[in-house]
Amino acid sequence: MMLKVKNIDSGYGKKQVLHQVSLDVEPGKITALIGPNGSGKSTVLKTVCGLLPVWNREGAILFKDEPIQGNNPSSNIRKGITFSPQGNQVFNRMTVQENLEVGGFLLPKQEMKERIAYVLELYPMLKDRRKQMAGTLSGGEQQMVALARALTPSPDLLLLDEPSLGLSPALVNDVFEMIQQLNQDSGLTILIVEQRVRDVLKISHNAYGLRLGTVCHSSTASDLLDNPEALRDIFL
Repeated sequence: MMLKVKNIDSGYGKKQVLHQVSLDVEPGKITALIGPNGSGKSTVLKTVCGLLPVWNREGAILFKDEPIQGNNPSSNIRKGITFSPQGNQVFNRMTVQENLEVGGFLLPKQEMKERIAYVLELYPMLKDRRKQMAGTLSGGEQQMVALARALTPSPDLLLLDEPSLGLSPALVNDVFEMIQQLNQDSGLTILIVEQRVRDVLKISHNAYGLRLGTVCHSSTASDLLDNPEALRDIFL
C-alpha cells in the first residue's frame, strides 16, 4: 500500500473526532473518503499530513511501509505527501508565481523552476495570470492555484480536501476532470475528501464511508455508486 492508516484516534484540543480509523490507499489509485459534515473526513487528511497528532499509541500511519505518525508537515512533504486544503486557501498578497514557489520551497532552485513550468502547462489559465495577486482571482482560479501549489513538489501522494467547494457547476466538472487526468497521466495516488458524492465516486477506484469519526463502509467506488442502501446508511 502507498498509505496505511491503522486504528488512529485524533481530534482538536480535548475533543476527540476520530475513533480507531483504519484505511488503505493503493498506489496509482484515487481513494474517496465520504460522509456527512462533521464525520471527521478532513481530520483524517490533517492527521495523515502531520497537522494533527495521532493520540493513541497503537495508532499508526504508514507511508510506503514507513511509520510517519509524529512527523510534521514539512517532513512529510519531503517524503512525498502534499495536502491541498479546502476553501481556496492561497496566499492572497502573493502572486500566483510566488504561491507556487512556496509549494516548491524544498526543491533545488532549478528543479523548482521546472516543476512550476510543468504545473503551469497543466493550468494554462494560471500561466496567463502568474504575476497576478492570488487574492484577486476568482474562487475557481484560487482552487487551481491551491491544487497547482500542492503538485509543485512532485508528490507521490496528494491529499485533496473538498476541491469542489464554492465552485460553479461548470468549474466543478473541470476540477474533477483535472483530478482524473492527473491520475491517469502520471499515476499520481490521491486520497480525496468530497461532498459531491456521486461525482467523486465516478472518478475514484476505492471508497470509504466515515460516520461519527469511524469507518462504516469500505468497497470499490463503483460498487458503492451502485449501492444506494449503503450510501444512505453512510449519511443517515
